[in-house]
Amino acid sequence: MTEKITEELIKPTILLTCAIIGIIQTLIISFVGAFIRVQLGCAQGLGGPINLTGADFPGWPLIALIVIIALQKIPFIRKHITRTNLVYLFVTMVSVDMMGGVLSTNDRGYLVGRAEVPAELAANLPWFFTLPSDVSAAFIQGSVQLGVVLPAIMWRFLMFALFSGIMISVANIVRREWISVEKVPFPYTVVYHSCLTNIEGMVKKEWPTKNIFIVGLVAGFILCFPIGATYLFPWFPDIYSWKTNTCGPGSQWIAPAGIPWHLGLNKHPTSYAFFLLVPVHTLFSILFYLLVLEVALFVSYAFGYYTGMPDYGFCGRNWCAPTPYVSEPLYFSVIAAGATLGLFVSTIIQQRTYLTWTLRSAFGSVENKEEIERREPTAYRTAWVTLIVFFVLMMVFFMLTGLSPWLSFVVPFAGVVTWIVMAQVWGRVGMAFEPCYDVTPATIRLLAWPTEYNPTIDSMDKAMVPLLSREHIAHFASAGFGGAFYASLLSYKMAELEGISNRSVLKIILVSLFPATFIFLVLRGVVFPGWIGGTRAGFTASDFSGDILWNFWNRPVEGPLSQGTLYLIIGFVFMVFGRMLYTRFMWMPDPLPAVVAWGWGVSLWGAWVPILVAW
Repeated sequence: MTEKITEELIKPTILLTCAIIGIIQTLIISFVGAFIRVQLGCAQGLGGPINLTGADFPGWPLIALIVIIALQKIPFIRKHITRTNLVYLFVTMVSVDMMGGVLSTNDRGYLVGRAEVPAELAANLPWFFTLPSDVSAAFIQGSVQLGVVLPAIMWRFLMFALFSGIMISVANIVRREWISVEKVPFPYTVVYHSCLTNIEGMVKKEWPTKNIFIVGLVAGFILCFPIGATYLFPWFPDIYSWKTNTCGPGSQWIAPAGIPWHLGLNKHPTSYAFFLLVPVHTLFSILFYLLVLEVALFVSYAFGYYTGMPDYGFCGRNWCAPTPYVSEPLYFSVIAAGATLGLFVSTIIQQRTYLTWTLRSAFGSVENKEEIERREPTAYRTAWVTLIVFFVLMMVFFMLTGLSPWLSFVVPFAGVVTWIVMAQVWGRVGMAFEPCYDVTPATIRLLAWPTEYNPTIDSMDKAMVPLLSREHIAHFASAGFGGAFYASLLSYKMAELEGISNRSVLKIILVSLFPATFIFLVLRGVVFPGWIGGTRAGFTASDFSGDILWNFWNRPVEGPLSQGTLYLIIGFVFMVFGRMLYTRFMWMPDPLPAVVAWGWGVSLWGAWVPILVAW
């Protein structure tokens, strides 16, 4: 690893080039997403080569590096292939990629589904969140009324931009502790760092890992080609049985009769390769806590619980009650929600000295302040002030939107809790979970509605906040709220490995991420529907009210959150004290990966198999 940090200021021409590359990448991603076959995108998306829930692998930089390999013989391109330029390209493309999920899944239905939802819900949703029924009908047919649709798109852009400002500020504060001190691995950066090293070696004719790298490329192509070919060419043999009893991302269904078995078998080759990069003890910890869940499940089954599980098909054994996740007596989703909240608190406790130091540096005086801040993206005063300013602005934004003052605080706070926890897990494991099913609704319900369950929808708070929780805040990182944090952390990790100035990296993030977010939203919400019609662009008017009950009020427990208090406390105590013990006894299973083991991504998507193989 490069120890010396380069202090050379990035040139305006390079920033402009990065911005242009980011815009081109945004256009490519948008067009590919609009026209690629859905099945192929699910199984083998160019932007997500690791098909696991919570993986959030930024795949487009890989495409760019492959193009560079193909074009590196051209003199003009070859002379610009330097390690620094490759890092700048990585930062640009990661920043764009991590915002590529905005207005791409459930939010499309929210935008045009007013006519299909119950009247009490429609009456409490603002027009810029869900378009008026007549505007939606015309929109689906390809007639976009800009006077109504464009403000709805701009509302989303402002929401994502303000929260991105919050999380970039958080990344600037925690960068030194997480990346320079703790050395959080961020396995995806390891993948790209290896690629950059090999490309530089290829150009300089000093390439000691040439044979290994080429063998890996060829092996990856041979192993993965049959998946895409199965969808693209009807005559191609289904080698992996991808069209038989398989979840789209690649989990083989296994549902034997008479027992509550609910673990799939992941058969996507990239998953097996990726987990070889994850620390062995982390893999062991996931398997250990998964074993705890399975033993508890089968013992409970022997005592008469979960007897309905074998009556379901494979997916139903993970999603439909009764399951060990949301049903008594185990309530593992509730325990996991408590554990994730405990992870947030334990992170603050364990890093309290560092956080206090940054506050003193920002608003007081400390030794070596100038020397330390010279290596940071911004001065700590700037980082803390921007965090506070963006948080206040977001509260004002939501209050002007129509939310109550308290929910205007709770929503961004829940987002901060969610993505700090997710980044802690994702940075170590390489996958996490979809927080919209546990930690995010648990945080919001705990702070706003601890004793309520599926109340009458009589306010914008109760109409819109559950939908924000389901999609924009917590569905996945690039859906809006988590993308900027992930992009910043990956970029700072690469800068640490390559000795690049963090200030230069921050500038590239800013000129890449915010324009990309705006262009994604305008293309998907205005240009494509007006060009090819809303239906072909992915917009369908349907009843999305089920998201409020099933993915908010039933998460993580089907009832008032107070009903799961004991299990929340168990998870919270387990994580807080478990992490304290783990810092002293490194041989014990790390509690942090337990939240992955107790999520359905390991079971439904079969991640436990490549984890076991890699271990």
